[in-house]
Amino acid sequence: VGLVTYCNYNDSRTSLTRWSRSNKMAYAERHGYKLFHFEEPFITQAHPWMNKLIAIKQILHEFDWVFWVDCDLFFMNPHRTVDAVIRSALAAYPEASLLIAEDGMMLNSGSFLLRNSAWGTAFLDATVDLLSAPMPHSFQHMPWHEQAPLMYLSLVPAVLDG
Repeated sequence: VGLVTYCNYNDSRTSLTRWSRSNKMAYAERHGYKLFHFEEPFITQAHPWMNKLIAIKQILHEFDWVFWVDCDLFFMNPHRTVDAVIRSALAAYPEASLLIAEDGMMLNSGSFLLRNSAWGTAFLDATVDLLSAPMPHSFQHMPWHEQAPLMYLSLVPAVLDG
């Protein structure tokens, strides 16, 4: 399991980047996970949340699962492992490639697990494509940023079939 986050905040205005790095590093070290705490943008000509997807793409091939955690998400129960969450989900849904939380806005992309599989790679590529497409076919100006194409692709899975 690889943990990945993108955290690019002005250190003179907030300590969020430092707190995020410290919290996630402690959790990763405790459980033997590798942490990728990206703090510099991969691209600047797109919405900042495109960096989230690029960060995941950078490391997905190195792990069986990648756990995305937003910069402002903190591990509050250091005893609960990501492996336990994956095992629990796979016991019920052995073919699962995306484990994502639900909230009042449908799906919450603040934290999710993506499997390194043909489906996971296609899903990630399609999400990036939907955010990169020219208007009016793009999701880049949607109010939920990367969450909009994640929801669309999750709830209308036939889209991945072309």
